[in-house]
Amino acid sequence: MAVLLLTGCGGEKQVDLAGEAMGMRWRLQVVGEADGGEIRREVDDVLAAWDRAASIWREDSEVSKFNRRDDTEWMPVDVRLVQAVDLARHVALETQGALDVTLRPLVALWGFGPEREGGGEPDAATLEAARKRTGWDRLEWRQEPAALRKRAPDVEICVDAVVEGLAMDEIAARLRARGLNNWLLELGGEVLAAGRLDETTPWRVAVQAPGAATGKGLLELPLEDAALATSGTYRQRRESDHATHILDPKTGRPIQHGLVSVTVWHERAALADAYATALLVLGPEVGRWKAEALGLRVVWVVDEG
Repeated sequence: MAVLLLTGCGGEKQVDLAGEAMGMRWRLQVVGEADGGEIRREVDDVLAAWDRAASIWREDSEVSKFNRRDDTEWMPVDVRLVQAVDLARHVALETQGALDVTLRPLVALWGFGPEREGGGEPDAATLEAARKRTGWDRLEWRQEPAALRKRAPDVEICVDAVVEGLAMDEIAARLRARGLNNWLLELGGEVLAAGRLDETTPWRVAVQAPGAATGKGLLELPLEDAALATSGTYRQRRESDHATHILDPKTGRPIQHGLVSVTVWHERAALADAYATALLVLGPEVGRWKAEALGLRVVWVVDEG
């Protein structure tokens, strides 16, 4: 969900890789001697595994199979899907329920899912019926053996708010296991940095100005052993009614406030990813208070009009 641009070019030897996965572009710059072919296979393996586990855009993914079930039995799944649900719940508890993976029925109702159904604001009865199908109390999960269970047969989930960050953290672990400690990874605009560009120069990234053309930066930041993730209302906004894809679990409606984007700095990409979405849902006042309480480093963009 982020909109971050990579910057910087050092004098040391680099391996520069790029590709597409999960409907997004990725790029990886590694400083020093490295086997580009082996690294690409590692990245492709991780992203393919997350796509199979958590993509609502694939009918054969585990999350799609889970959503189609109409029973309340345990379903064995890839542990990645359980990790996504568990991390989202952790952030939900810290942010007054602002992050809820059970909003899938509402995502479809407002026309932001693969069904592309819905062309405007639903009537009150339809909206309320979809809201009754959501809520953390309707979902169970366990780590060992990894499995999910519906407490009501009509539960459906979407973990998109944390998938990119979790995939990046897994790639980071694999790179470090290979002894690679200086690199910059971008996935769908979210960025995770390890080490430095060279001995004296940190990696630098630019936060893109909301709604601006690609390449127009709002501000530039140094980044070392940390991630930046941005959630913004302008990324997926319907032209007909200006509804955004960011939904408020409390109302079941797209958020409506002046906060345009939230960029979060965190050591873990998954938490930067999740907090960015949750704080955007909370809005400019409650979101800032919550970020301060959690000790988060955040860049806020607010439309004063």
